[in-house]
Amino acid sequence: ASDRTLKFPSDGDGTILTTNSATGKILQVKQTVKTDVSSRGGSSGSDSLAAIPGLSVDITPSATSSKILVMVNIKQGETSNAWARYQLQRDSTAIYLGDTASGKTPCSNFTYVSSEYRMNNVEEQFLDSPNTTSQITYQVYWGARGGSGTIAYINRIGQDSGDYAPRTASSITAIEVAA
Repeated sequence: ASDRTLKFPSDGDGTILTTNSATGKILQVKQTVKTDVSSRGGSSGSDSLAAIPGLSVDITPSATSSKILVMVNIKQGETSNAWARYQLQRDSTAIYLGDTASGKTPCSNFTYVSSEYRMNNVEEQFLDSPNTTSQITYQVYWGARGGSGTIAYINRIGQDSGDYAPRTASSITAIEVAA
């Protein structure tokens, strides 16, 4: 193309990018949508973390410098006043965790639903730097605790009778961003 002339006013100020940079461009998007129901529950002390079936996504970064934006959206209901904690993991390593404190479990999210007619929307966003070009898997783990008969659900509320009882969808998305 022919040369172009760009004129600024005498009091103008700014910077012009003179190279074609790929930084910040989206390179690929992978998503998994979970439409079925999963549950966890039990009385106090039986809240060990387990993978949420069907809520993982695989991605193979194209460069070691790439960042991966992980976005999680989970719909969670319960019976009998349950609380649930969540951990985001890359392969078998927990990431995006709170501080470690004596007697506390670091996690990436926590919910408490006080009615079996309610549902929580669990959202997480984390910009990861995996530093690899090998395939990686992002997976959400969870545990639930409460009194006897406590059950936490993914994609449904605790009270499941009647045609008004919902079924929802949850998702996990991995976006590779050039860095």
